[in-house]
Amino acid sequence: MRGWRRKARTLRLHQAKAKVEHIEAIAGAHEAEQQRQVDLLQHNFGEFCERVFGFKLYAYQLDLEAKFEQYQFNAVRWPRQTGKSFIVS
Repeated sequence: MRGWRRKARTLRLHQAKAKVEHIEAIAGAHEAEQQRQVDLLQHNFGEFCERVFGFKLYAYQLDLEAKFEQYQFNAVRWPRQTGKSFIVS
């Protein structure tokens, strides 16, 4: 019954505050890094597809994405299995 001989733990407020400040500093740095990555991916569709979906777009798919940004209406006449639905969505 060694557990009965142990002293009760005491709350040391200065140690708790230091730990909270350390965690808040780490969280702030992590949030800043996430915001930087969001800003980077928000303006680069090719990089977004590589990092989020895990595949690299072909040049014609990137060209279509640029035309979606430039023009209001787009008619795409591509053969099957070329990634039309993915780019449009």
